[in-house]
Amino acid sequence: MNCHICQSSCECISRDQLSDHGFVYDLYRCHICGFESKLNSESIEDIYKFVYDENSFINKRLGKFKKGSNPERKYLKAIMDQYANRGIKLLEIGPGSGATLSYAKEKNIVTASLDVSEKNNLYYENECDVDYVFNDINDIQNNFYDAVVMTHVIEHVTNPSEMIAAITKKIKSGGDIIISTPNSNAIFKHIFGVKWWPYLIDDHVSFFNLQHIEKLLMANGFSTINKYTYGSNMIHSLNSYLKRNKKKPSRLKPKEAPQDSSESPEHLKSLRKMIMSITDVLMAPCAWMGMGYEIVYIGKKNEFDS
Repeated sequence: MNCHICQSSCECISRDQLSDHGFVYDLYRCHICGFESKLNSESIEDIYKFVYDENSFINKRLGKFKKGSNPERKYLKAIMDQYANRGIKLLEIGPGSGATLSYAKEKNIVTASLDVSEKNNLYYENECDVDYVFNDINDIQNNFYDAVVMTHVIEHVTNPSEMIAAITKKIKSGGDIIISTPNSNAIFKHIFGVKWWPYLIDDHVSFFNLQHIEKLLMANGFSTINKYTYGSNMIHSLNSYLKRNKKKPSRLKPKEAPQDSSESPEHLKSLRKMIMSITDVLMAPCAWMGMGYEIVYIGKKNEFDS
């Protein structure tokens, strides 16, 4: 296996690990740049079919995006505010809840979505009022979009260098790309090792640090506008680690697994938010050193003389 960032050879660092639903994988790391990827025992297409049902990405919490204090919502809102009323054409890949697209529409931004699910695309078109809806990147016009957004997408892609090369063609010279993904240099990744929770997600297959993302984008003709890491995600990391040590992965599909219908009491929700805020402040030095939980990269496609 060769590295998707520097094309050097990768070595297996852990064999026969189990993801959340019992899929077996080996974990590989590039011996030059440290990029990591999974080699699953089953095809990624089969894993997608198992894990996701047709409604899995649709989460209608649009209001929380508008008023939330989550750093990801903050930076996306700030970017959409900068794009407002300028005739900007925005493409979001894997839009999830559609919250970013909905907010962009309010700012008079021309919006487009790319998603493999027809059900999701109908939702984006009807509920989010998206202008253009695609399920195949080859149907998208080249050199057309002023900005492309990819939040929590690239870690699901088996060949990220190929994907970025295809996306680059769709962006105008001088256009922006905004990417977020879990950080493989996060402090809790170093603490928990192969039990780090992003490894355990069934369809997470590629793992990046800031340098990997920057090198990948620069190789495709982008200059860095901004890059940083943020957050610790301590509660989720610790909770995932403890659960994994207490309970074996189950092959039950998410929709078949028993669900806890009880809501957490409001005081516990408030306590959780407070703990998360405190830990993020305490872990801020780690984020400054590139060891926060989440990566944010904003790049601009270089303009070339024609």
